[in-house]
Amino acid sequence: MDLVETRHGGARTASGYPVKARSTRAFALALMLAAGFAAALEKRERVAPEESPARALAARVQRLGAHAVLRGIYDRPEWADVKAGIVSADPAWLEVGDALRAAAEGDAADELDLAFAEAISRDPQRVLEYARGLDDPGAFADLCGALPLDAPVPQCQRALTRRRRALLKLPQSLWASQSAACLVAIDSAYAQLDEEQEEGE
Repeated sequence: MDLVETRHGGARTASGYPVKARSTRAFALALMLAAGFAAALEKRERVAPEESPARALAARVQRLGAHAVLRGIYDRPEWADVKAGIVSADPAWLEVGDALRAAAEGDAADELDLAFAEAISRDPQRVLEYARGLDDPGAFADLCGALPLDAPVPQCQRALTRRRRALLKLPQSLWASQSAACLVAIDSAYAQLDEEQEEGE
């Protein structure tokens, strides 16, 4: 860069811009950019991570009560999401589903029972781990044989078979008592289906 002497003794570039002024502007711009970046980063850190649907629903249950939440979501699109979440065996959905079960009656209770039963096929270990932490794991085991109402017998048999196979794949040394209780409920459901078949013939 070619420098020329100014009248006041300062240096200028050949293009006529003062060296000191230009460097000062660049430094000020760098400071502004750094400050803006820091502010954006701080704002991003202050924003809470997005809450999962299961956690959001659990918070509503905590705030409004299970009965009120159940009345608000039953037979609405969110109800299908709840059942699908339970079937996925996600721990957060199992927890909120159990809270809703405590307030459910009639068809709502049957549908939640079926969702928990279907979760066994998806991840039996996770379901049994959750059931083991409940106050009455034995009562939970009865859900293992839950079946959809008015479903064809072959469809019900296939559902029970999927659950049985999933349970039998578990390490029995760890899950012997829990899976045994579930298998008893499944066998009872099988027997009931056989009786219904015989009556229908």
